Amino acid sequence: IVIVPRDVGHLRAEVEGRTADVLHYPGADVHPLVLASPLERIPAVADHLVRQTPDGVVVDVLADGTLDTDGLADELGRALRSAGLPDPHVSVRRVSAIARDAATGKRRQIVPLDAVDHGSNP
Repeated sequence: IVIVPRDVGHLRAEVEGRTADVLHYPGADVHPLVLASPLERIPAVADHLVRQTPDGVVVDVLADGTLDTDGLADELGRALRSAGLPDPHVSVRRVSAIARDAATGKRRQIVPLDAVDHGSNP
């Protein structure tokens, strides 16, 4: 949070978000909520990791119970199209674990292409 003094009136607080999680494609910028919302609506999805590809995403899903990976891929593709990506390629993979950073124990849920290209750890 950044406190911004004003010449007149009250102080204003601005929240600086994690803009690094926005996926940038030619002609479209996709906010992380575009993909997180469909994933969070499915009760079986316990956790997920989205990796940007040049023309879409690869999504690793940790799930309890039954999960329709093809149906989820279709739903995520529709979400990407509605965000402006004309022909997204979406792959959903069910995984048994999602890796975390060994030093911090943290991980990102969205890994933009530029982070992957520079060898950044999710």
